[in-house]
Parts: sequence; C-alpha cells; structure tokens
Amino acid sequence: MALVAQVAQLEQAQPRYKAIKFFCEQIKHGGISSDLMRLVEIANNKKGKNRTLCDRTLNQWVLDYEKADTPEERLKALAPMQRVAKKAEEIVWLPDFLAIYRQTNGINVAEAYHYFSAEWDARFADEPLRLEMKPSIDQVRAALAKFH
Repeated sequence: MALVAQVAQLEQAQPRYKAIKFFCEQIKHGGISSDLMRLVEIANNKKGKNRTLCDRTLNQWVLDYEKADTPEERLKALAPMQRVAKKAEEIVWLPDFLAIYRQTNGINVAEAYHYFSAEWDARFADEPLRLEMKPSIDQVRAALAKFH
C-alpha cells in the first residue's frame, strides 16, 4: 500500500501515467529510500537483486487499490501472491517458436530464436503492444525446459 500511496502523492502534481513513469524511473535508478526499495522487492515477488517494477504493473496495483471498497479488500488486492507457473499449453507464442526450432535441420535455440524474433517483428510491425510482448530468449529457454 505504501507504493500506491507514493503514486497518489506524486499524482497531486502530475497525471497518473507521468507519476507512475517517474516513480518507476526512480526505482530503476535507486532514487527512492531503502525502505521503499525493500517494499518493491517484496511486492514484486520475484527472485533477483536488481528487480524493479514496470509501469504497467504499478498502474494495475493502483487500479486494484482503487477498485477495493474496504481496507481488507485493498490488502487482499495488493498482497504479494505466489506465482503460478504457466503450463506449456498456456504459452501462446510457443507453437510459433517450436515450428521453427523443431525443423529437421538441427538449429540450436539461439538460431531458432533469431528467426522467430525476426518473424515476430515482421508479423507485428504495426502492433506496438504485441512487439513489446515478444518473449526473450531466456523466456523461450524456460518454456522449453518444461518439456524435460
């Protein structure tokens, strides 16, 4: 709730999207207090020392907070949840990647990702949101690990 409160405070001087963008930049560059940074790590519920928040996530938290009517609902809406791993069948881009990777010419994951990435960029060139959703090579490797 402290992170949402910080956004609300920044919102008094600027529109929400600018307040969220500014706050996320401050987080990325270490411009917030160590107490708030600790809350970011807890709220984000991800492993790794250099984890930050993206604008979309923080905005969703603000919206969830505003939708809740009671303090109890707000607390439930903002409580860090255990991440549930996606099943391979739920990864929407995986069939497209596998169509390239499973060819009989024996290319490795990095080569297949190169072709997949180029195909993704060409297919969604006029859809900026879909371009942003392109999986990283690490996400591809994690998805492939589900088969082992």
